[in-house]
Amino acid sequence: MTEESQLQKSISKRFSIAYDKLKEENKFEKQGDFCQAIGMNEGNFQKYYKGERKINNVLLVNMNKKYDVSLDWLLTEKGDIFTQELKPEGVKESGHVYAKHPEMIIATRNLDNKDIIPPNSIPLYDIDINAGNVERLIDDNNSVLIVGWIHLESVSESAGLIGVRAKGNSMATYINGGDIMLIRKIEDWNFINFGFPYVVIGSETSAVKYLRKGEDEKLWRLRSHNETYEEFDIPISSVKHLFAVVRVLKEVTY
Repeated sequence: MTEESQLQKSISKRFSIAYDKLKEENKFEKQGDFCQAIGMNEGNFQKYYKGERKINNVLLVNMNKKYDVSLDWLLTEKGDIFTQELKPEGVKESGHVYAKHPEMIIATRNLDNKDIIPPNSIPLYDIDINAGNVERLIDDNNSVLIVGWIHLESVSESAGLIGVRAKGNSMATYINGGDIMLIRKIEDWNFINFGFPYVVIGSETSAVKYLRKGEDEKLWRLRSHNETYEEFDIPISSVKHLFAVVRVLKEVTY
């Protein structure tokens, strides 16, 4: 086992201990309440609890923010499990805390419980992309949980981008289920780069596919990266929303 794997195993074990302790002290009524409080997909809880899935720093910081679980203890086992003050290593004088990823910074909250958002940051939503969730994002995005704000040095044009979770394997291995897609809504459909990946939200179809011209001007053809899936055409009139996939981020868990 590598040193990094051993560290992740230790953190997962302490996560489980902290969860059990919080449950014993009735800090939440049910598992779902805990997951919602720290921004975790409840369907993945057992994987985190059993150490089968890597726990990212956003979840750990949220445990500290919501339940006063010590970040120092979670990461290093130093000190007590619970603390009344947020004093993890790396906190700046202003109280800013950032969870890091090899390619990005995810903003968390400061000592005053306010979002600390780096300039030109991209909101990361804890949702699968489908028609219902897209309507929520467009009509009332305040109802959709934000797990962080992504700041990528390599993305110069961040305006209008949002981060969402991919689902399924039709675009594997280019886009795998669980990957984070940075997408931008296309308002003018006269300027579409055919052959590139798009999120197509229709009245009957929601899919991430390569977009091509169909057999006639009233159709678009959707093609998967995974060759086991067949191409198919959809009427352009049935498409409600269109998003360009600008970037795909691998190995981001929450």
